[in-house]
Amino acid sequence: MEGSLCKICQSPLGSVGIVTLGVKGSAGLSKASKERQDNLTFVTGQVVHSACRQEYCKPQIIAKYLQENSSGVPPLSQQFLI
Repeated sequence: MEGSLCKICQSPLGSVGIVTLGVKGSAGLSKASKERQDNLTFVTGQVVHSACRQEYCKPQIIAKYLQENSSGVPPLSQQFLI
């Protein structure tokens, strides 16, 4: 997986802590992407970090993500740009 990036976090994939998505896994990530309104697509055979996959699909994390992104407050990194 050298040189490949995790589709979720965009960080390089190593040789540990990665999973190859099956049919169920890619469907679950695609469902989470729709809920998050991220427009990411996942396919069977794709490789992602295991921790990223777990966090990306957690209902509590999705709810928090949606709440933060619907508040109308720009991300902290953009609040001070003039």
